[in-house]
Amino acid sequence: MQVLTKHRYCLYQRAGVFYVEDSLTGRQESLATTNRQEAESLRATRNQAVAHPHANLAIGKAYLSAHDPQLVRRTWRAVIDDFVQRGQEHTHERKQRAMRSAPFRLIADKKLVDTTADDFRQVVAMGGSSTNLFLCCLHNLALGMGWLTGRSFRRNCGQSQSPVPSAASRTQNTRCSSAQNTM
Repeated sequence: MQVLTKHRYCLYQRAGVFYVEDSLTGRQESLATTNRQEAESLRATRNQAVAHPHANLAIGKAYLSAHDPQLVRRTWRAVIDDFVQRGQEHTHERKQRAMRSAPFRLIADKKLVDTTADDFRQVVAMGGSSTNLFLCCLHNLALGMGWLTGRSFRRNCGQSQSPVPSAASRTQNTRCSSAQNTM
């Protein structure tokens, strides 16, 4: 008995540009190409990724190692060592001390490509505000060096999302509310 499987991603063309549509969510996304063969290949890759999720990481590592063989072997220790050597001489010791702390030992020997957001969450949970700051610096350094393929950490690096109003805005708000109360 032959089982037919439906492909999750459908390919279509609009105004010369190829798009895919996710048959589960209905989400449509441009493939940013007008070449049919390239579009078919991208659609097939997406369908294959859904059909064989266990192989995705291994395939991705194979592509990355073709680009830079060190990319799949590099650990956070390399980022830490590079980070500690940057800046003024008097800050090196402070950075070394911070990098020897328990939160950073969690990721020091972990490969960059194997790091997940949960690993970062664990480091943040173990440390304080300076740990969060140093983790943000490490992440940004790895991104800047091209050692990470994408951002896995929020830009504000764990700070609260509601900004503290400045003294000027508090004064302005007080004037507005007192003006309304006099009317």
